[in-house]
Order: sequence, then C-alpha cells, then structure tokens
Amino acid sequence: MNNINNKIFMKYIKKNTANIFIFLLISLLQISCGSKEEPKPKNQNEPKKEFRKSTSAKRKISLKNTEEWSVVISHDSSIAFKTPGNWTPQFKKIKNLDAFLAYSSDKTIGLAAIKFTNEKLTSDELLKKSIDILDFYPESEAMQIQTDNYDGWVMTAKGDFDNNKVQMYIFSFIQPKTSVNYLAFTFATDAAKFSANKQTLENILYSANIK
Repeated sequence: MNNINNKIFMKYIKKNTANIFIFLLISLLQISCGSKEEPKPKNQNEPKKEFRKSTSAKRKISLKNTEEWSVVISHDSSIAFKTPGNWTPQFKKIKNLDAFLAYSSDKTIGLAAIKFTNEKLTSDELLKKSIDILDFYPESEAMQIQTDNYDGWVMTAKGDFDNNKVQMYIFSFIQPKTSVNYLAFTFATDAAKFSANKQTLENILYSANIK
C-alpha cells in the first residue's frame, strides 16, 4: 500500500514540478520583502541643535589685563586679535569657507575667524546660519553684547573643528557701513581646558579688531 502511495505522490510531483517551483519562489520573495530592518530608535543623548536668543539687555564688555599681550593678524591682514603669547596664524578651508586660525604653543586653546562677504544679514542671523553651516551645537542662549569695537551676539557651543572636538565661545559681528560680516570663535580642545581658560578665551574673542 505504501509503495502505491509513493508512486502516486511521485507522479504528482513530476506533473506539477513547475507549479511547485513557482509557489516556492513566490514564498521566498514574500519572506524577503517582509524582512525589512526595523528603524533604529533615535539616540536620546544626542545633542539638539537649537538656536535660542536671550531677551536680556545688551551687555557692555571690556577687555581685562591684555595690555602686555601680543597681536596676531590674519593672513589677509583684515582682522587682528590679542593673544597671551606669540600665536602663529594659519589659513585653512573649513567647510569650504576661508578660515583664519591661530593656536597656543601647546595647541590646547585657539581662535578662528571666518569672513562672510556680501551677506545681507544681521549679526544674530549670521550666528544662526553659521552654526548650521559648521554643524556646531549651542550650549547657551545667544547674548547681545557690545565690545570696545563692535556690537554682536555671543554664545557657547561645542562641535568638531579642525580635527578636534572643541568647546567654544562664538562671536558674530558686522563691520559697520560695509557688507562684511565676521564669525569669530575661541575654543579649547577639552572641557577642563575650556573651564580653566574662560576669561582668557573671552578676552581674545572680544579683542577682535577689523583692519
């Protein structure tokens, strides 16, 4: 009896080989299409790139104890800063922007300035735009300030810059009566250096002087 059943089964298989093959192929395709990867959940610890402006009144900033500092001038002689010691200026392309950089002798703190020409923006608009372009993450509200030379907006932020993970002060200001805008920032290559050099970094930043 078993032999008869086996013969009948084998005949059925031979007659319907094509149909069985098609059935198996469709089944495999359905399994393949249904096995999509689940979307990865967002990392809740990722920083948010949120730009916020303070409603506080404009602060007047004056430099402190910088009389004996050196002066470092950009490669095109368009802007200068005071620095505690002789910092060597450099020129680099950062995110396709022309950037002037200078570092302390131990490379743990530095400054950078980027010139934006023909930008019909206010200084706070420039700050917001620059954060997006440079992919920085704000860590404070933007504060309106007035230095000895310029009015502008300043905030603290962090991000990747010149192959370093840095914490920084960012200062956005506009040269009066021209279409030239500047973004300047001073930074430290780790949180401890940033905390230990806050006053120095602020003084360097606010010493900015357009030539």
